[in-house]
Amino acid sequence: MFYGACPDCKGLGIKLTINPDLVIPDKDKSLNEGCIVTLSDDQEGIYYKRLEAVCKHYKINMNKPFKKLNKDEQNIIMYGSPDIINFKYSTKSGNQYNQNDFYEGVINNLQRRYMETSSSWIREWLENYMVESVCETCNGARLDSKVLSVLVGGKNIYELTCLSIDKILDFFNKLKLTKSQEEISGLLIKEIKNRLN
Repeated sequence: MFYGACPDCKGLGIKLTINPDLVIPDKDKSLNEGCIVTLSDDQEGIYYKRLEAVCKHYKINMNKPFKKLNKDEQNIIMYGSPDIINFKYSTKSGNQYNQNDFYEGVINNLQRRYMETSSSWIREWLENYMVESVCETCNGARLDSKVLSVLVGGKNIYELTCLSIDKILDFFNKLKLTKSQEEISGLLIKEIKNRLN
């Protein structure tokens, strides 16, 4: 990450985020029928066991088509629980779990795993369920708010770079500066104009 980059998108201006429609492409299926494609091939795994515990806690019917679950139930499954839940289960490998914690939710879990993994295979797998979107923090400007707060002639660097070359050159030709500002920036502005020309 370069100095002054947006801390959320790391200077890319875009973010890869998990898309719920890619995680549950067929909302006519139930949880038990594998509507959550990232969990459908491992119903004995830890993530599925945690989902079962959440559904039991909130009395969510795992045999009902996902689209027929109410919005609160869907949100708990996808984005996490408001309450601490007792997770008590054993996995196929024989490990026993008994802990009290919030449920992270399918989307938050996949997003976190994407950010934390060092495995290129896991990252590539998770990218199948992701879409690019403009970073909400910098709105695609790629820079942090401190850098964007520096204005020259009423414009920040991102606003200038969005202009055509002709308009940027016109901007610098019409730029009004004080005597001391001219002394400080004279060589820099001359070089910018030369490159634009």
